[in-house]
Amino acid sequence: MALLIKRAIGSILNQTCQDFEVVIVNDGSTDNTENVIKKYMLKDQRIRLLTQPHSGKPAVGTNLGIKNSDGQYIAILDSDDEWLPTKLEKQLNLMEAKPELGFVVCSTVLIYPDGQTKEQILTRPESLVESLLVKCYLYPSSMLAKKEVLQAIGLVDENFWVACDWGMFMELAKRYEYEFLDEILYKYYIHNTNHSYQKNYTHRIHDRERFLDKNSDLYQRHPEILEYQYIALASDLVSDGQMKKARHYLKKSLELNRSLSNLARLIISYFGKTVYQKYRTARGHLN
Repeated sequence: MALLIKRAIGSILNQTCQDFEVVIVNDGSTDNTENVIKKYMLKDQRIRLLTQPHSGKPAVGTNLGIKNSDGQYIAILDSDDEWLPTKLEKQLNLMEAKPELGFVVCSTVLIYPDGQTKEQILTRPESLVESLLVKCYLYPSSMLAKKEVLQAIGLVDENFWVACDWGMFMELAKRYEYEFLDEILYKYYIHNTNHSYQKNYTHRIHDRERFLDKNSDLYQRHPEILEYQYIALASDLVSDGQMKKARHYLKKSLELNRSLSNLARLIISYFGKTVYQKYRTARGHLN
């Protein structure tokens, strides 16, 4: 982590826009991360360090940083990622040119452990809220937001384990105007640590259920998306060995759409986890 944070801090200090403060939250690191940060603090008075016990929830550290910031705008950067040099400048210029905007999100390049890359170029959807009902495809570190809009939504929901970004972007999208930049200004590095959440089905289930509950009124207007979410929840529950609860959501998906595929999922779930997962693999579908 100490090596990675050097890259992150360096990408901030190399911004073409230099009018900023850097509030770093140390979430109970056990290596020499804090010493690395303090060396930067000796060279640059704009850097401040806050330390908290390890929370296990990214939103806790994010909110601590926001609460202790003095600026009008908030830009979040995870310690293992980096910004391109013009990230802040281009987003800030757009925000100031269009004062009605609450937040701006730039495009991203994903960088895999083997060096391969994948560009994610953002295009404005017909409805961002509807798009987010399906999944979260935006990254907090690609965003610049007005501090006041983050405060208005109650900051980042700390009741999520990891999918707090999903909740945050949905709350912002419900209330505020936004813009997407089709230019890549953010590098997201994929590694085992930041993808461990994908294998933590208990947290995934909790977060998806919370998101569905918080946005139940919206899902009622989009039963086809709600059906998808029920099936996705059931898949995670099967992977977690919770077959009874998985069938509960499979029945709910069948109530929304009495399709043969939904009926087949429900019937096959009674044959157990292994058979259900083989069925999913054979169909070649995520769910």
